[in-house]
Amino acid sequence: MSLSFYALLPPNQKAFSLEQIQEALAPLLSSQSKPSFDFEDSPFGGKKNLLVVLPGWWVRFFKEQDEYVLSDSAHIAEITAGAPSWVKSCGNRIRVLFGEDPSRTYTNEVLFISDWLTQEAKAAVYVPEEKIFW
Repeated sequence: MSLSFYALLPPNQKAFSLEQIQEALAPLLSSQSKPSFDFEDSPFGGKKNLLVVLPGWWVRFFKEQDEYVLSDSAHIAEITAGAPSWVKSCGNRIRVLFGEDPSRTYTNEVLFISDWLTQEAKAAVYVPEEKIFW
């Protein structure tokens, strides 16, 4: 099973470009081998996403900012105990999708990414499959 989460960004947080995300994560993800980065066009049109590939594994970053994010955030705040108060009006997030990792080779990389998002981007990291904040 793959993992995904939403990095909900507080209203006063500066927006990060995909290029800034790439620059910040490159040193964090290079402990085993050098990652490759690619900016992919969405198959549905619209904004690009960032694809990071390591041998046998990948992670994608999608910047999302629209009315759907706002209504989704309000729903998350309503159903999740302990949600930060600002989440109900959050209209800006980074959706992160991780590739399958049955051998758990890249567990540290997942943690490095979530730590960067919470510490540097000041995001609230929400895991929709578990309906919890990390």
